[in-house]
This record gives sequence, structure tokens and C-alpha cells, in this order.
Amino acid sequence: MTKFTGQEEFEYQTHLRDAEAIGHNAGASHQPTPMRVYQSDLMGNRLSEDSVIDDGCCGFAWINIKPATKRFAKWLKETERARPDSYYGGITIWIHDHNQSYEKKKKHAEAMASYLQGKFPDIKFRAMSRLD
Repeated sequence: MTKFTGQEEFEYQTHLRDAEAIGHNAGASHQPTPMRVYQSDLMGNRLSEDSVIDDGCCGFAWINIKPATKRFAKWLKETERARPDSYYGGITIWIHDHNQSYEKKKKHAEAMASYLQGKFPDIKFRAMSRLD
């Protein structure tokens, strides 16, 4: 277990809280492209009227952080704010806000990663996302 000074803890908590707020606001203020869905038969003939999903397509977003050996990254992992990423390497912070809205989660991750990149230039923060 890594020892962190009180000043480090305060700084890390503050930057993460600010990043989360900036990310949440970016996602919440984004107006996604609505998704239209309907039922069809095997031939493509419509069997129902369109349903509109205002939050758009469903998906996931996260921030990949490398290297995981830097002090802030270690703090994120040790305080369970991020977890190891066995696929991309480093550690990952998952975005849980905004229900299932892919676009909102993506905007959240991008804003959060950009803010953290400015605070910790020796660490790579990469916003990632995928449709469900």
C-alpha cells in the first residue's frame, strides 16, 4: 500500500471531484441525437410506429489511465476509484452517470479526461467509448 501525504490526498480528491463535476455537466448539457426504433418483420416491413428514445443510442464510456505507476493513478486504484484494465492496460474509471446514453457518457469521459490531463501532464488520460 502506497503512503500518501495529507496534502496529496486533498489535492487528488479535489481534482477528481472537480473532474467528475465538469464531466457530469458536459454530459448532462449535451443533447444527443434521438434514436428511433420500431418493430419489423423478417422482410423489413414495419409492424409498429416509431418509438423515440431521447437519450439516443445505448453505450458505455470510460477513461483509460497510463501509466498506472504514477502516484495519482496509484491513489485512484488504492481508493477503488479506478480498477486495473486487463485489455488496454493501465487503469480505468468507468462513467456511470447519464443512464445508458452513449453520447452523454462519451462527452462526460472526454471532458473529465481533458481536465485531468491538464492537472497531471505526466499521465495519459484517454476517453474511450463504445456502443452497446
